[in-house]
Amino acid sequence: MAWMEGTRRLREIFLSLGWERNDDFRVYSVSKGSIRIAVCNTNDGTGMEFQQPKNRNKKGPGTDLAVSLNQGVFSVILEEAMNIVPPSSSPEGISYWYLCVFCEDETVRAELSCPLEFENGFFTSFRDRIILIGGDDNNLITRRSQNPDGDSDYGIVVTRKQA
Repeated sequence: MAWMEGTRRLREIFLSLGWERNDDFRVYSVSKGSIRIAVCNTNDGTGMEFQQPKNRNKKGPGTDLAVSLNQGVFSVILEEAMNIVPPSSSPEGISYWYLCVFCEDETVRAELSCPLEFENGFFTSFRDRIILIGGDDNNLITRRSQNPDGDSDYGIVVTRKQA
């Protein structure tokens, strides 16, 4: 349910910002231009600088195809640098990014990552990783803050909208 709810929320937020729903290759994502973002539940390597996230559940051939497009992005950059015109049938410049989320007990970590290699249904390496919520300098976990009485640490001010 976490993946499904994450995808739903990703779409709620990004569609209101002008992104589009994308289901190419049965990889459920949002897209804008050549960028695609999908949600993935990942292991405890998520958000850790000296570890890598690994998807918790085996992915299928659609994800394999999406990751292969990420490999093609490098060849497009290389071809442009060498003034070579790529064939018109190539999906020029499309890249798939994954919002990798690790959530266990009170521990939450997240990163936006662009997988480069995919083997036997699992990510094996990444071109880029942007840690959004991670461990500290000692690779310790970051925990959600919560007051003992159950309230959040954030004071929310509600005001009436001026007409």
